[in-house]
Amino acid sequence: MSAEDPLSALKVNYSHLDEIAEQIKLRKQMVLDQMEALWREVQKTEEVWEGEAKQMFRAVDKQWQARANDIKEQLGRIEALVRDGSGKYHATDLKASRLFEQIGGW
Repeated sequence: MSAEDPLSALKVNYSHLDEIAEQIKLRKQMVLDQMEALWREVQKTEEVWEGEAKQMFRAVDKQWQARANDIKEQLGRIEALVRDGSGKYHATDLKASRLFEQIGGW
C-alpha cells in the first residue's frame, strides 16, 4: 500500500453529487411504493383476525407504519445531506478560487 497525499485524492464532481441525490430520491420512492404494496397485501388478512389477534395485528400495523415513516425520513435526510454537500463543496470551491485570484492579482 503506497502512501498517497490525501489531498491529491479528493475530487468532487458537483453534477455527480446531484445525480446521486436524485437517485436516492427515486430509490426512496421505489422502496416506499414496494413497502406500501406489501403492507396492503398483509392488511387483506386483517378481516380474518378476531379478538386479541386483531388487537395484536393493529399493534403490528402501528409499528410497521412508524418504521416505514422512519425509513422515509432517513432516506430524505440522506438525500438532503448529499444535495447540501454538493452546494457547500461548490461554494467552498468558488471561495477558494476568489482567494487564488486575490493572491495572484488576476
